[in-house]
Amino acid sequence: MSVRHLLSSTAAPEGGRERLSFEISEDIRLFLSPSNIQINSPYRIEEALLRPFSAKSKPILLLNPHNGKVMSATLHALESTYLVADTEHSSFIRKPGETLLVVFPVLPQRHYVLQTTVEEVYFSRLKLQYQDPRYDRRWPMPLALPVTMHIAPMEVMIALAHRQGHLVREMTLTPSQPDGTRQGDLADRLYESDALESCLAMGGVDASPPLTGSLKDLSLGGACVTLADLPQPDELLQRVILLRMTLPRIPLDTTSLQLMLQPLGIVRNVRTTVSPATLHIRFLQRLPKEMEPLFEALCT
Repeated sequence: MSVRHLLSSTAAPEGGRERLSFEISEDIRLFLSPSNIQINSPYRIEEALLRPFSAKSKPILLLNPHNGKVMSATLHALESTYLVADTEHSSFIRKPGETLLVVFPVLPQRHYVLQTTVEEVYFSRLKLQYQDPRYDRRWPMPLALPVTMHIAPMEVMIALAHRQGHLVREMTLTPSQPDGTRQGDLADRLYESDALESCLAMGGVDASPPLTGSLKDLSLGGACVTLADLPQPDELLQRVILLRMTLPRIPLDTTSLQLMLQPLGIVRNVRTTVSPATLHIRFLQRLPKEMEPLFEALCT
């Protein structure tokens, strides 16, 4: 779909609004649990906790994020960029390039989750390449670009983890203004049930006091935000948040687009070793791939 098609498809006949509905996927539900810690390498796990897996005395779990199926496996080898897992069942159903989540259940209340892709398939054995959770291209943004962030109540996270919520994405595009500018808006909403006509959004996600920061970079799957005043950064880790940001005008063929993004995300990492503190955020639902040329035009 072209940029022109994206813009025309989001404009409803009444000037208005189109609702797109998404299910909460299995991998997001896994990451929403406060006991699950996302890593980009098994070596992020403390040595004492990793040792039982390396010694093959404790199994790992392989989860297919597309269908939610879980398979027990044994850690055969651990390398700097990949691991080899021995599976209990025949692995012929696995295909190279497929995404698998590797779960290390180190403690009853702490699991480490590693995103991988299948590199090689052997008989009852898989070679899994480690993946950066944010594998998308990142577009750097001006440091002065302001971002507002609201923290969702814990009740929202619990509800989502138990499939008690429904995520709705609304995309709006206004007619061209006299100066040729069009206003676009993409907003995520959480509802208490599958009923899209529900009049109350779940938990009042945007009711919390706002935090203000700057957008460092943006991708289809997430964002990096800096916050100068972050008194208790650890409290933000694993929390569901609502972002609000208005991008600079994006030049198009005969007009320009002022785009406001209001995606829901989860804080995957907080870096306080640099100043200002940096938050790495994964969106609950990826942005449409048709936005790539818009971001490209913004950064050129």
